[in-house]
Amino acid sequence: IGSCPPPPQPHRHSHVPQPTPAAPSSQRRPSGACAAHRAEDEPAHLRFLHRLSPTDRYYRFFNVRSEFFHSEVLWFTQIDYDRELALIAVAPNPEDPLVMDTVGVVRAVDDLAGNSAEFALVVLGSYKQQGLGYALMQMLISVLRSKGLDEVQGLVLKENEPMIGLCE
Repeated sequence: IGSCPPPPQPHRHSHVPQPTPAAPSSQRRPSGACAAHRAEDEPAHLRFLHRLSPTDRYYRFFNVRSEFFHSEVLWFTQIDYDRELALIAVAPNPEDPLVMDTVGVVRAVDDLAGNSAEFALVVLGSYKQQGLGYALMQMLISVLRSKGLDEVQGLVLKENEPMIGLCE
């Protein structure tokens, strides 16, 4: 994964959702790319959520989920960059290398005081233990620092030892 370009920088704390500038749908992200989540990533993100193991969904959402409402997937992909940030890593779909699949996501929502953010991170099982989660987290921290945030927090289940290890 290379360096991730920062997302658009709207006015801080205006609390007016800003649409993500969308690249033309014919513009494909390169394999291994890290990028800000775009609204047109919705189908790939839904595939990603369904490809997560039950354990990974439990660790990420604190319950076992097998279905996601369309409104939830929209929330995951239509980012309000005034208060949120979502970065994804992509790789070619194994069945169709011309289709890029989401393989990791890190997101953060800043608090209303503007000095800290809560994060969530999940990586597809076949991409774990390769440094992807660490790379996504480092990119997230870098962008949040550039926005002036001092602290990143996350809720982690005590049995989620890989995430606890990453955070240490």
